[in-house]
Amino acid sequence: MILAFAAAAQGATGFVEFHFRDPQPVSYRIELPAGARIAAMLQPELAARRADDAAQTVNLTSRVSLRLAEGADVNKLIAGSKLFVDRVLAPQWFILKAPDAWTAARESERLAALPEVQVAHPVRRFPMRTSGPYAARFNDRLILNQWNLENRDASGTQAGVDLNARAAWPFSRGAGVVVAIADNGVDLAHPDFLVPAAGQPHFNFENQTTNGGPLLSGDNHGTAVAGYAVAQGNNGVGISGVAPSASLASWKMMSATEEAIGTMFQYMSNSVAVQNHSWLLSGSGLEAGSELAAIGLSNALTFGREGRGVLMTRASGNGRASGDNANDQSYTADPRVIT
Repeated sequence: MILAFAAAAQGATGFVEFHFRDPQPVSYRIELPAGARIAAMLQPELAARRADDAAQTVNLTSRVSLRLAEGADVNKLIAGSKLFVDRVLAPQWFILKAPDAWTAARESERLAALPEVQVAHPVRRFPMRTSGPYAARFNDRLILNQWNLENRDASGTQAGVDLNARAAWPFSRGAGVVVAIADNGVDLAHPDFLVPAAGQPHFNFENQTTNGGPLLSGDNHGTAVAGYAVAQGNNGVGISGVAPSASLASWKMMSATEEAIGTMFQYMSNSVAVQNHSWLLSGSGLEAGSELAAIGLSNALTFGREGRGVLMTRASGNGRASGDNANDQSYTADPRVIT
């Protein structure tokens, strides 16, 4: 045991350094507050730091981990001390109990110096953190209905599949990424889109204007899709998107020509990182798509995003009951996109 003191403005402060075996030698320092008496150190746990790395903190407890060489007698080693055997973990491995953490540290140091002792140190409480933080639940009014983000019952038990979005949000929520929703238009006046859609490259490829809103009151599909993707989160209204901090570009295109579709695919492809296409060609058989559109598609996937390629997602459709197969359409079967 090493005692060290340093002059301080209001008295002497210092630390006590203990040397243990784990099974390699390891030393910890316990700080001694100015004017502290040993009686004040007789606590169930004492905060300590590694002597060789002050950033590594632990709590030393009043229990001692002791492992002995074959043939050594634990009772002889602790005779006359304040230690007693509380548990036997394995042959020659014991958990001893001391009246307090200070006594456990002193006795551990004594035992660690004996040749028949392989391990001797106070049982430690290490500071821990979760391997990945979990985002607090957003306050969006309808978020409890969004099983796609988090599907748990009232007790917190997993109730089914979900995206586990709250585990991803501490790392990224899409800030700085522009997502284009190619559909029948998005209600850009919706409160959940006011922030994401501000100043973004909206375009109507049907009439070549910058109005990305829906034409008819029944054109609500694009608005719903945009909500699932990028609705602003934690704003007290509506829902939250999977990427609640991403930006939104609305591209209206459901009745656009094949030439305009090709232009759409490569539109602003260095600024728009992600495109979502929740639409299919209306035929029910094999659909090869358009060669005119394929040129723009290839350019976007090859040269977009500064040469890294645009990330493109496609819906596989809702036609399973009627025998539809996403592999029948060139757009959804394209191996370069996510379907």
